[in-house]
Amino acid sequence: IPVLATMLINELSEINGTVILVLDDFHLLTNGSIHRFIEFIINHQPPQLHLMLITRTDPPLPLARLRARGQLVELRQGELRFSPEEVKIFSDQEMDLELSSDQVALLTKQTEGWISGIQLAARSIREIQDKSAFLKNFSGEHEFIADYLTEEVLVRLPGSVRTFLLQTSILERMTASLCEAITECPGAQVTLDSLVDENLFIVALDNQHTWYRYHALFADLLLKRLQTTQGDLNLALHNRACRWYRENGQINLAIQHAIAGQDYELAASLIESIAENYLMVGRATTLLGWLETLPKEIVLRQPGRGSMKGFALILCN
Repeated sequence: IPVLATMLINELSEINGTVILVLDDFHLLTNGSIHRFIEFIINHQPPQLHLMLITRTDPPLPLARLRARGQLVELRQGELRFSPEEVKIFSDQEMDLELSSDQVALLTKQTEGWISGIQLAARSIREIQDKSAFLKNFSGEHEFIADYLTEEVLVRLPGSVRTFLLQTSILERMTASLCEAITECPGAQVTLDSLVDENLFIVALDNQHTWYRYHALFADLLLKRLQTTQGDLNLALHNRACRWYRENGQINLAIQHAIAGQDYELAASLIESIAENYLMVGRATTLLGWLETLPKEIVLRQPGRGSMKGFALILCN
């Protein structure tokens, strides 16, 4: 490997001007010999050579050392995300759509600036009369998006990772202990870190990598697949989430999952525990929304629940 790499470096060093060597889909290279070859080139790189690696995962190269020396430029998910201005340029110049500013804002919001999602949405919208209505309802369940994410992402993952993704898709935000409570399996932090490293449509919500969320379109697809492949598990997952949130003092989220898990009696009890505080701090609308999702017989079972709903109605009108 050193001999071959040295020969290549010597020939590259004789070229006048700048040379940019681009290696696409670098994540598909798993042979350690190739990684050692590339690392040798990096360590002995002639000044006119710039090496560009396009990859979905961090390569097994001395990135920390290069970063510390100022010899590494990284373009990650945040930098690649399209801004509304870039979405406008792309939709007008490349797709010839002439979207309004409101429609551009909708497209940016629904895709979170993900270029493949923008392109797939743009292809779908060409023959649509009511573009705004289409964009409002655009989700990961759309045929083109579902096909893309399934073929390019889901089918390539190990079964255990797919199961983790599906079962945790019921969560708007997730942390390791919550994921372990949902899946009833240990090692969630390792899985979450792996998903981040592989850029699998997951976003870290803090610098400590404690809380995460899935890309909205990806979450839509996962939820749909969960319902079609493991629908009988859906209620149990929500009930596990409810239990975790209740034990960790996040009663509002516990209520949401109790309702989603159809444990209405528990939901009613949890609502009762915070009703007075919610009424006092002006959150009667939220309280009323929860109460109206409960079956009437659950609300009427305890006299206090009816009074609670009455107070919420008065404050909301």
